[in-house]
Amino acid sequence: MFKIQNRKTLGALGEEQAQKFLQKQGYKLLYKNYRCPLGEIDLIMHKAKTLLIVEVKSGTHTSISPKVHFNWHKKQKLIRLAQFFLMHHPKYCDYTVQFDLVVYQPHQQSCIEHYAYAIDDMDGL
Repeated sequence: MFKIQNRKTLGALGEEQAQKFLQKQGYKLLYKNYRCPLGEIDLIMHKAKTLLIVEVKSGTHTSISPKVHFNWHKKQKLIRLAQFFLMHHPKYCDYTVQFDLVVYQPHQQSCIEHYAYAIDDMDGL
């Protein structure tokens, strides 16, 4: 078992593992850590005409999943970030936008959990 030095290192490792996992699912990376005045999107990927907006949550606590931090406020912010991205990258406007959550917990037996469609119409799209 290895020790993660700090949260920033754990977050970067989680993003790397999430990217590899999704690439195995056939997605291609467009942007990693896309930054704009509104904030940051961890991963932006695509497959065919689907634009995948990915939030990666990493953690080491064994009894509480990092997914609890993917709350209503974070979902709303991710929607605004995706809208900003699409305004500045109009060639993706005709793609279907999908929001996924990937949880990375290196100390769990199954260290990657993928939640496809983590934001849907009920979340305010």
